[in-house]
Order: sequence, then C-alpha cells, then structure tokens
Amino acid sequence: MTPYDTRLSALHEKLLRKRQLCAEREELNAQLSQLQETERQLRSIRTAEQEDVDKLQRVSLSSLFYAIVSQKEEKLAKEQAEAYAAATKHDAAVQQCRAVEQHLLSVDSELQSLSMVEREYEETLAQKAEALKTADPARGAVLCQTEDQLSALAAQAKELAEAECAGQEMLQKLHAVSSALDSAEGWGTWDLFGGGLITDLAKYSKLDKAQSRINELQSHLNRYRAELADVMLQADIQVDIGDFLRFADFFFDDAFSSWAVLDRIRDASQQAASTRQKVLQIQDRLSAARAQLEQETAALDRQHRALVLEG
Repeated sequence: MTPYDTRLSALHEKLLRKRQLCAEREELNAQLSQLQETERQLRSIRTAEQEDVDKLQRVSLSSLFYAIVSQKEEKLAKEQAEAYAAATKHDAAVQQCRAVEQHLLSVDSELQSLSMVEREYEETLAQKAEALKTADPARGAVLCQTEDQLSALAAQAKELAEAECAGQEMLQKLHAVSSALDSAEGWGTWDLFGGGLITDLAKYSKLDKAQSRINELQSHLNRYRAELADVMLQADIQVDIGDFLRFADFFFDDAFSSWAVLDRIRDASQQAASTRQKVLQIQDRLSAARAQLEQETAALDRQHRALVLEG
C-alpha cells in the first residue's frame, strides 16, 4: 500500500462520517422544528392557565362570585393544578429543544472540521493519478484518456445548464408577455363596446407595456438560440408579433380598426402560448440530455477512480 492509499483510506472514512453527520443534522433539524412548534403551543397554554389563576387571586367579580358560593378555594386549587401541569409540560418541551440545539451545535462543529474533506480526497486522488502516470505509462495513458473524456462531459454539462437557464428566463419573459396581452385584450374588448377616452388611454398603456415585453422577449430569444446552438439543438421558434395596428386604432377609432387591434392581440396571445409550448418541449429535451450526461459522467468517474485506487 502506497502512502497515497493510506491517505485515501483515512479520507474515505472521514467522507463516510461526513455523510452520516449530514443525515443526522437533517433529522435533528426536523425534530427541532417540530419541538419548537410544540413549545410555542404549550407556552400559549401555560400563559392562559396562569392568567386563570391570576384572575381568581385578584379581586374581581368572578372571584367574588366564587367566594360567595364558597367555591373560590376549590376553583383556585383546580386552576393552580392546571397551571402547574401546563408549566411542567412547557418546561419539558423547552428542555427538549435545548438538548436538540446542543446536539446540533456538536454536529455542526464536527461537520465544520470535515468541511474540506472532499477537496482533500480529490487532491490526493489526483496526486496518486499523476504518480501512476509516471510509474505505469500504459495505465497513465488510459487515465489521461479518461480525464479528457470527463473534461469534455463537464463542458457539455456547462452548456446544457446555460441553455436550461436561458430557457427558464424565456418562460418568465413569455409569462410577462402573456399577462400584458391578456390585460390589453380586456381593455380592447371594453373599448370595442364604447369604453370612451379613459378606456382608450388604458388600452394604449397596456399595449405599450405589451410591446415593451415583446421587445424584451425578442432580444432574449437571440441569446436563447445561441445557447441552443451550443448544445446542438435546432429550435423552430419565431416571435414576430408587431405593434397591434395601434396607428390605425388611434386615427380611425371605429369598430373595424378596434376589431383589427383585438384580432392582433389575440393572435399575439396564441403565438406566445405556442412559443411557450415549444420552449417547454426544448426544456424537456435539455433535462433528458442532462440526466443522460450525468449517468455517463458518473460511470466514467467510477472507472477513473477504479483505475487510480487499484494501483
């Protein structure tokens, strides 16, 4: 066994311990959340029970009533017993919370001491790989080839992630466009039935907003296409909605031009919806490609590690 193997074995044990601690911390956090909720409920009950005791001990109509009927002492004793029980339960919940919090602090402290263990393991593994390349040229060549393949897969993964991110932004832009168009359509419909000057102004404002959102979408679409080109996905996405014939609507404010504007808004809405479906389909393809890439990377990484660790 080489010094690298001894070091890797010790680091592997630390990695296992870190995984155990992470699982333990997750469980403790769940316990603490539940205990804190219980503590809040019991604190409320405790406060209410103590208030009942305090009311009887103060001079009040209720305390005078119980005194008159000779039940005050009995009632007070009952309320004090209930307050004591509530206080006991609450104190126990507080203690449990503190115990879990202390345990969490201990776990977090140990995890902090292991924060660099993955990096140390990878560095040691890389050092052994370099040593093997010198000591065993044949295996070194295989290692180099595997590392090149891993680098290529990492580059593809980066491009897929960028394309998916751009797709999410496209969906957000499309949602903004659809919302603006829906609002414009509502005011356009109202204007069609004689909404008047205020309706016209509102409609024009919504049209301006929709046009602004479309311009933003068109600009972002260029970036999205570039990202898809990087991952070699051909996407037939066209966004060319236009300006809704606002000029005709403004100067010829009659039923025909209003209908034309409304038709253009509805066409734009349909096109936005169609574009959204295309983007969603592309996102599904990107997600599937990423999952496949992750499987290939994991298999190749296991192969690389086996080559290093067996020598």
